[in-house]
Amino acid sequence: MNTLLILARGLVLFMALFGFLFGQLFAGHFTPGAGLAGIFGLFSALVETTRLQASPRCARAVALSCLLALLGVALDVWNYYAWILIAPFGAGLLLILFQALALTRSRPPGRAGDGGGAAT
Repeated sequence: MNTLLILARGLVLFMALFGFLFGQLFAGHFTPGAGLAGIFGLFSALVETTRLQASPRCARAVALSCLLALLGVALDVWNYYAWILIAPFGAGLLLILFQALALTRSRPPGRAGDGGGAAT
């Protein structure tokens, strides 16, 4: 599963940076949907690391950014002609989203740093 997440993170990072953000700059055609997908996809790929293991707040932020990136893809759906590139981007975002949600739900109460339970 770690290898799959690393590949998903790399794909999302590459597509967000070069496919959405640089693509808009290069073409000179700026859309809110592609901007959302690029910015929040980039955030999701960069922050989804071992920091998620330490902070449920960080995991929730990554989950929210994945949802916003997917919303950006949905808003800009009519502009895409290269679905063979966009579909793996969405799949990578979904994988990162499910991992972040699983990490927020699997934390035992009272663990240091999560704000729950009594300190021992």
